[in-house]
Amino acid sequence: MIHVSVNFVPPPVEGAPSPVQRLRKVTWLLENARHLKKIGSAGGDRLHVVFVGHTQELPRAFVEELEDSYTVHMETPRYEALCTQHAKLVARMGGPYMLFAFAFLRWLLIGQLFGQAPVLCYDGDILHNVPLAALADAFRGKTRTATSTAFAAISDASWFTGWARNLALLDNDPHAFQQRFAGSLPHGAHSFQASPEEFFAKCLIEAGEIPQDEVGPDFPFWIVPQPHLLPRLFNFVETQVMSVPVPMDYARIWGSDTLNGKPLAFWHMQKPFMSQLSALAIFRESWRAQDPGRIFAFNHYGVLAVEDRVRFADPYHERGGYDTVPPQLKPLAAKLIAAERANTLSGVAPEQDFFHPAFLYNYYFERYDFSPVFNNRRWPKTGCWQG
Repeated sequence: MIHVSVNFVPPPVEGAPSPVQRLRKVTWLLENARHLKKIGSAGGDRLHVVFVGHTQELPRAFVEELEDSYTVHMETPRYEALCTQHAKLVARMGGPYMLFAFAFLRWLLIGQLFGQAPVLCYDGDILHNVPLAALADAFRGKTRTATSTAFAAISDASWFTGWARNLALLDNDPHAFQQRFAGSLPHGAHSFQASPEEFFAKCLIEAGEIPQDEVGPDFPFWIVPQPHLLPRLFNFVETQVMSVPVPMDYARIWGSDTLNGKPLAFWHMQKPFMSQLSALAIFRESWRAQDPGRIFAFNHYGVLAVEDRVRFADPYHERGGYDTVPPQLKPLAAKLIAAERANTLSGVAPEQDFFHPAFLYNYYFERYDFSPVFNNRRWPKTGCWQG
């Protein structure tokens, strides 16, 4: 199977960090390149990293370091042709280099680039926990998303045709698409406001428009779409295996993180989970007097994690959803969000910035492991961990 990650380079903005600085802040591509060397590359599989957008802004040294581990592609003209073909959708999503327009169209780009061959597709904020070849072996012949489009294994080419067919409907007649599918969503058509591409995928999976193979309890790896929801193992779509049995036993064995002795396929280092890791490091290393004990995912994609917001984005919130920041900790959470913004605007070096992937990789993969956060004193959900 072919391993693929498609990422966009944002345009330069006056007074904002550079495009590569913004890319580095929201992806783990560089850290993952280094990590894949550490966990091994048996089988010779390589990740194809595809960039679109303002790729001329990428420093040559950055690209060369990625090329040491990845096969790098620059595919802006092909992507922008897809944007032209889906101009109405792109306009509704705010433009070709806004997150949601890109999220929809990247799947068409993958299908074009690799001829609808079997692929394993990863968001740019994925950090692999096992060698690529091991994932290819485990998913061979299977087609499924991780109940979040952060990861998809696609062996059946009908996945691509189903996506393209329904995306054309959404582009040309969004009302007809919503009439057909939105009735199954918890907030109807309004659910699309929270995460349009994720709810689009949910609709297609549950209607049988794109295939979704189950992986049972004997599958060799845990697929964890949103680590801050552990022990829950599903997000937008229910799965056969709903959760990791508790109490969970965390251990890092020969560089791979395990839960109850089984390795995770990867870590999805998205903003809520990163905010937990950042907060814990800050309380351990700097703000000791303000340490609240339990570490909540305080940052919900740039804003405070409050009940109404996270409930709206999670169709299964009542079943082990996001643990929101308690009222007494909201001022502290707001202070953390402000500190992150200040670090970004003042240009703190990535390795010194508690909120940056470079710092977090060094802290949790070079100096420590995840045991400081995966325990009953720190985790927001009670009674989840052994010990």
